[in-house]
Amino acid sequence: MEHNIPDWMNLHECHKPKRDSRRFITATLKSISSASSLFRSNPKAYSPADAPVMLFISIALIIMTASSKNLYFSFVMLSVLSVRMCLLEGKDIIKAFLTALYAGIFSAIILIPSVFFGSPHSLISISLKTFITTGIIQCLSISSRWNDITASLKMFAISDLIIMSFDLTLKYIQILCSTCEDMLNALLVRSIGKNREKAASLSGISGTAFLKSKKMSEETGQAMECRCFSGHYERKIRLRHKAGNIISIILFSLIAAIFIYLEFRIS
Repeated sequence: MEHNIPDWMNLHECHKPKRDSRRFITATLKSISSASSLFRSNPKAYSPADAPVMLFISIALIIMTASSKNLYFSFVMLSVLSVRMCLLEGKDIIKAFLTALYAGIFSAIILIPSVFFGSPHSLISISLKTFITTGIIQCLSISSRWNDITASLKMFAISDLIIMSFDLTLKYIQILCSTCEDMLNALLVRSIGKNREKAASLSGISGTAFLKSKKMSEETGQAMECRCFSGHYERKIRLRHKAGNIISIILFSLIAAIFIYLEFRIS
């Protein structure tokens, strides 16, 4: 008795799906990974001084740089920033320099019309200040751990609600970025054939991340209630009498003296 074998059961037939470009998923995965690396704590971070000292000095230098009316002080800060970047590792120098350079170029592009209105000094001054302040922030984030910076906020009389919001935001950004990376890797592995609606897949991942963040916020609130969390943060960081703190304070005092001299004597 003869049996007719369907065509789809023919073993000699080989189905080859159409090849598709994976650049969209790969570029999205790379951008999420780079964004996550900005908030990921560096376990090998080394700071010459304690986190409260570095945080205070960084904020004070940013305020002095932004408020200075004398361009000489900006050049002084540019020299100080160059020396500080040279003390970092090679890859960290490239990261800090490129981030500050991109910020300076972006501000320069925005301020191009000011040249045609007779104010070229603003283009140079603001772009240089943007480069310096961004570089200071980059050096602080690279050389200090995020949890130490968060704990240092308590020493500056910051509200506990602000500290809690800042701390939870940093932690959940890392968790949600890791979740999106896992889903994109799974999508990359399971992608077969040509997909003309890649943006729809990305919107599904965004929706899943939003639902997961909502669920995690509810679980965090319930965990705080179970542990009787009162919303009060205790200050456990204490300044130590070490050489790094003393040298940093002396150098900052010297920069502050230069700022006062340039602003009130030369101006």
